[in-house]
Amino acid sequence: MDITHRRPGARFLSWGGYHHHIGLNAWNSAGAGPRDPDVTGLEAMTFAIRDGSDFDRLARPLGAAADATEFQAREPFGISVSFRRL
Repeated sequence: MDITHRRPGARFLSWGGYHHHIGLNAWNSAGAGPRDPDVTGLEAMTFAIRDGSDFDRLARPLGAAADATEFQAREPFGISVSFRRL
């Protein structure tokens, strides 16, 4: 993914030159700590990756097995992030 736009506390990411597929921000999260599972909000996300070399480039540093077709990581606020090879 490429960063397509930056703002203070935010980044917008996309593939293929699109304006953005994903928007990330920390506008109201100062001191928030890990996500409370009893509160509405993003709990998990999955990225489907078509290019095997992109999948491998992500998988290796996160400790996934060499023959993995899917792996998970947890980001600092406790949100589960899965990556799946298509």
